[in-house]
Amino acid sequence: MKQRIQFIINPISGVHKKTDIPGLIDMHLDHDKYEYGISYTEYRKHAIKIAKKCSKDGIDIVCAVGGDGSVHEVGTALIGTKTQMAIIPVGSGNGLARHLNIPLNVKDAILCINDGKYIHMDTVKVNNKAFIGIGGYGFDAVVAKEFDKGKKRGLLGYIITVFKEFFKYNPLNVSIDIDGKVKSLPVMLCTVANSSQFGNGFTVSPDSDVEDGELNCSF
Repeated sequence: MKQRIQFIINPISGVHKKTDIPGLIDMHLDHDKYEYGISYTEYRKHAIKIAKKCSKDGIDIVCAVGGDGSVHEVGTALIGTKTQMAIIPVGSGNGLARHLNIPLNVKDAILCINDGKYIHMDTVKVNNKAFIGIGGYGFDAVVAKEFDKGKKRGLLGYIITVFKEFFKYNPLNVSIDIDGKVKSLPVMLCTVANSSQFGNGFTVSPDSDVEDGELNCSF
């Protein structure tokens, strides 16, 4: 029996056009293994709604076609379900895809789906908010938030946002309790890492492994 896979395409992620992606899916997806459908996100967090409906409808795989924002929405929506997630990375940073060694070329990413390999990935919840890759609680979180609101995509968009926000940012006061010993300190970055990098090769936690049941914390 063929597996059902739904591709959720974010048309505004990254800097590359998305109009050729449906044709590439049709050309390179193994039709003997899969029958597929395509949805497009129309607003922020729309992928969450689509992914949840796919899971309820018994779709086997939901593929996030976008950047880390799209991957986050799809991935967190599928936590605790039987529906698997795949990734075609066409975003600005593609941090989780790079960590998982998923090709950044659309054709090659589709061929990876055809291979049918999968992992059981750790997920994280902090302050009742789930994530699957990197969780930032300092300057990194500010940059991510402002980048998401802006219109400039790609690496240049990140660089502009970093310089724009750097001189306005006040260090975050953090208290760490380890075996009853509390240490307080001001930090620029406070990162809880399940995977290794923010994106674009910017590695913050090189030893992170999404399958080891552990998290790393970087300051």
